[in-house]
Amino acid sequence: MRNLGQSGPETRDGILITRLDETLEIGSGQVVAKRRGVGSPNGSVLILPPFGVAASALELVADLVVAEGFEAVLLDPRDSTGAGSGDIGEFRLSTLVEDCRAAVEHYRPDVVLAVSLSARAAARALAEIAEPPRSVFLLPVVDVRSTLTTVLDRDWFTVPDDEVPTRVRVLGFDILAEPFIADCLELGILSPESMRRDLEALDTSVTLLPGTRDPWIDHATVTEIFDAVGSSDPRIKMRSLACDQHELHRHPALAVRLITECVAEACAPAMELQI
Repeated sequence: MRNLGQSGPETRDGILITRLDETLEIGSGQVVAKRRGVGSPNGSVLILPPFGVAASALELVADLVVAEGFEAVLLDPRDSTGAGSGDIGEFRLSTLVEDCRAAVEHYRPDVVLAVSLSARAAARALAEIAEPPRSVFLLPVVDVRSTLTTVLDRDWFTVPDDEVPTRVRVLGFDILAEPFIADCLELGILSPESMRRDLEALDTSVTLLPGTRDPWIDHATVTEIFDAVGSSDPRIKMRSLACDQHELHRHPALAVRLITECVAEACAPAMELQI
């Protein structure tokens, strides 16, 4: 691990924030962890941004977490748009799973807060860790194949190999298609059944926060998964949020409301203990 530098204490809205950016070596690359509120009394929250969004865009989330007395660890994974190594054109879900697992094992957060596609990667990573931290998944992708088909207007997993282009444009980014498709298939992470199995394997509390009218994630599918897992494990919870969008960075007012609710859920146990 390499320290990228620490700034002096900063006061924001009356909250003392100590900032520290670090790199964590993984294989031949590295992720960058932006730590805010270092040394906070209630523990720490690892924050995983959605696909195509840099950790720096989630400073509001970190501020809210720090205000609740937690340290926030914003992760820039490899092959993303943030400060991690690599290029988003080579994005693989297996890399995101590995980065999440490495960050959890290194920082030992009390809570993992993951958004959108990162929630799917986090579920797989945490299912492979002994004594994983509590998790909160905001607008979680639970059916990777369905969500990608909706976004791309085509099911690329059924396209003959000779018809797959070199790159596919995903939310403005040109992703190498064949390696991404092969990686998803090898990882076995495409179906809602795989999400159900990962949740069943998780030995921790998980809260799902789907949007009621999310255009990219079928609310009924999330409910079915919750019903299947939550009926036998009371630690699995679900609370639907009034929401008709998925790309929160395009809808600031909605983003603030949902992020506020998500952080309140993530920090709830510590807040309840203080009452």
